[in-house]
Amino acid sequence: ANYVEKDQVKLAETRSELFAELIEDWKKQGGVVKPQENIICAALNREIDELNDLSQALRLGAGAIDPSHRISIHRKGGRFESATTETICVGDRVTVTKKSRKYGVENGDTGTLVGISPTPLSKTISVLFDGETRPRILPLRKVPVRRGYAFTTHKLQGATADNVYVAMTGPMLNLQMAYVQMSRHRHQLNLYVPES
Repeated sequence: ANYVEKDQVKLAETRSELFAELIEDWKKQGGVVKPQENIICAALNREIDELNDLSQALRLGAGAIDPSHRISIHRKGGRFESATTETICVGDRVTVTKKSRKYGVENGDTGTLVGISPTPLSKTISVLFDGETRPRILPLRKVPVRRGYAFTTHKLQGATADNVYVAMTGPMLNLQMAYVQMSRHRHQLNLYVPES
């Protein structure tokens, strides 16, 4: 009731309308300029991919990322998702998807892509991780990443940001998931709910 009273719960007839409203609010509240303080949450990887596409497009349009320095990343499909290819550019937010002791990264570490070196033998990227002062050079074959504007609820456990935008959709939504989603913000929480 408190969130409804403060206009922090938005209803939409379709998933497309819901995502469009979420992304528009993300943009208005500073997501294009400070994506690290404006995180998006959804239940499923396919929703994350779509929200990452929309976020990246806004940042491209604003000149916040450099499309002339980009690399394509191929992700194998898993039990619950199909194989995909996504493009990341210098300036994009990225998140590590597999722990590597050798390179000192954990699954879920997030930062900003600051460099790309596609050599004939391997592709390396430079990432300035949140809270660090020097970028790290990582081989993509050993340290896989994906764009890091939107995250699944599981990936956000323990994370905190100033503003959080939650797409409350999907078959996995339950009380426990909603609690995790609704407890990631410092200042502003926005909930986006399908009407049916």
